[in-house]
Amino acid sequence: MLAKQAASLDALSGGRLLLGVGPGWQEAEMRAVGVPPEHRGARTDEYLDAMTSLWTDESPEFHGRYVDFADVLSPPRPTTPGGPRIIIGGHSPAAYRRAVTRGHGWFGTGTVAGLEEGLRGLEKAAAEVDRPARLGRLELTFMHADPTEISVDAVRRVADLGVDRYLVFTTPSRTVAAAEALLERHADLPR
Repeated sequence: MLAKQAASLDALSGGRLLLGVGPGWQEAEMRAVGVPPEHRGARTDEYLDAMTSLWTDESPEFHGRYVDFADVLSPPRPTTPGGPRIIIGGHSPAAYRRAVTRGHGWFGTGTVAGLEEGLRGLEKAAAEVDRPARLGRLELTFMHADPTEISVDAVRRVADLGVDRYLVFTTPSRTVAAAEALLERHADLPR
């Protein structure tokens, strides 16, 4: 179902869909939907591989531990060759390997120091596993989770680290007024 929804959004958006994927971290949520937390990474990898088959194979077929299908039609095909661009989130060695082997990009959150640690993790993963040529260069997205740390210097530091997309987590309260105040305080940040 997700493969079909993502392909439809990709087609409707003219290939602009960025599909964020992560195996999750809240044990209670996983158990509520019947997913043992210890299987979440393997399940995520297999789902990504199965979706890629639906998006790219002439006669999609997949036989794995969690997904098993053959003779499935799943139109429409995505506009983007190879399927929507997949952005992998996470800060574990497994997440870094997943980003390198299955993602067009990586999504990190936290502080600039945490971003630097994540980039080291991605470098280590890239030395351990092969990156398929079809994925191209790994794009970097970073969401700054601490509004008190946002400054012109922080934005420049993130850009110097090679980040392609820089997002700002508005506020823990998530009110419209707080978000507007944050945006006003930082309206002069470089774009």
